[in-house]
Amino acid sequence: MPLPRRGVSIKILVDDINRDLLNQIITINDNNKNELIQFGYTNKLGNFDEMIIISDNKCNLLIRYDQQNELVASFSNEEHSVWIQEILFEKYWNEVNSLTVFNN
Repeated sequence: MPLPRRGVSIKILVDDINRDLLNQIITINDNNKNELIQFGYTNKLGNFDEMIIISDNKCNLLIRYDQQNELVASFSNEEHSVWIQEILFEKYWNEVNSLTVFNN
């Protein structure tokens, strides 16, 4: 069963466009006839250190760069932590989407 039908959301948010990554995501989504992975980018918010969130509202996996430019992953199944991470991620996601709409 595809991840979206299981309630799993995969979103990738980066500081600037990465054409190779974007092309890979388009290929994955096209091959599955579903938008399995959502991708957003902007250079208008400053540096927010690329983030990926995979969530099903019960657990989430957050991947991002730390201050030493190393990838750090954190997993949580604690309800309050899942909600906080999703809220913070969605804040950036919505800002990127609003800038895209505003600029088009």
